[in-house]
Amino acid sequence: MIYKISISLVFLILFGLFTMLSNKIYKTIFNPITLFNVVWLLFGCIAMQGPYDFYIPQINTVIIIITAVITFNIVAIIGETKVKNKTKMLDYSNFECNSKLIILFNFIAYTYLVPHTIKAVEIILSSGWTQLRYCILNNLIVFTKSETIFCTMFIYPIFTATLIITAIKIVSRKMRPGLAIIAVVDIVLNMLTSGGRFMLFIFLILIIGAYFVNKNRKIYKLKFRDKCLLLIGIACLVYITMNRRIGDTSVFQNIVAYFIGPFAFFDRIVNNPSQFGLFENYGFGIATFGWIFSAIVFILKNTLNLNIESIDTVLSAYSGQYYNVSSSVKLNHTSNMLYPMLYDYGYLGPLIGTAIFAGIFVFVYKKARHSGKQQAFWISCAVYMTYIIFASSYEYILIWARTFFELFYLFVFCYASKHSLRFINRKNKDVKEQC
Repeated sequence: MIYKISISLVFLILFGLFTMLSNKIYKTIFNPITLFNVVWLLFGCIAMQGPYDFYIPQINTVIIIITAVITFNIVAIIGETKVKNKTKMLDYSNFECNSKLIILFNFIAYTYLVPHTIKAVEIILSSGWTQLRYCILNNLIVFTKSETIFCTMFIYPIFTATLIITAIKIVSRKMRPGLAIIAVVDIVLNMLTSGGRFMLFIFLILIIGAYFVNKNRKIYKLKFRDKCLLLIGIACLVYITMNRRIGDTSVFQNIVAYFIGPFAFFDRIVNNPSQFGLFENYGFGIATFGWIFSAIVFILKNTLNLNIESIDTVLSAYSGQYYNVSSSVKLNHTSNMLYPMLYDYGYLGPLIGTAIFAGIFVFVYKKARHSGKQQAFWISCAVYMTYIIFASSYEYILIWARTFFELFYLFVFCYASKHSLRFINRKNKDVKEQC
């Protein structure tokens, strides 16, 4: 009891301290740094209470988490303090993207997914969501293994990039009906062909994140139509959760499992390092920058037929096993961002890896605040970064090869926007005049 109260008190003190410091920078408590502290310190505080008989993290796990939290906050606060912009929030007023390219890429994705969607619907009607999820996870009926990989790398990233842009358009009140329809179709197709709620969940978080990092959130208020879409999305999320709940647990217990369970899962990793490939060979950055190295390995493996595995595949194999996070609940694939960092740098991972993660956050937001031909791309990355920060307590998004392709599609959709092309043409005209 004393242990739980003491650690919880430390978490709350750190949360209060860093919230005050970040509030001085952003002039609001609703900022990316506070978001990071919510998912690590407040969720961690709840995890220390052991709700629903969830296992309580041991002291060595707690020390690693506290070290990582302090490191992130110090690097992020110092980095953001040095930024000269008067406002630390994002300005969506000049945000533009190439709608024609978004429509084209999504149409190509729809063409590929339609036959698989029909198979998925047949399974849902005959056997339900649970059976669909089983078939997809085991590459049965809906997809073969190679088709699943193709969708993960090339199809679903189109949807993610589209939803990031859609979230920004909703918050900036520039949403067009066409883009709204595409976003809804993307989510539905992903839900049907994956049996999961990931795309819907990430979209809701992206909208909330885009709103809170918006410079003009006091001016821009969500339209009634957008509020209705949000409510429908939340209702669908609850419905799917009810149909895919873990065992006999309630919806609320499922929420606790997915947001509090990862702390118990990480405790298992820390206290059983050999089961998860830790401290045998160090990666020295290949997991921290997995979105780059995993993508390179994926391309080389499939173009040159090389017998190599990317780091996201290796660590996913370790964390893919089901482990008890309570006496009655088992989870897999809920390792947080610290697992790949421990793999890369050993016990220095919470320092080195988290400092790099905070540096990426500062760099992306700094680029997003400056005008230029690539501003729309960097704003999109910054909004996506809010989700990456939110997910950091249960998943490290930057380890996946698919993240590289998501960013690639974002670049294509944003860089080829009319605003970017005008910027490039203006620069070329200036160069010609000088010549």
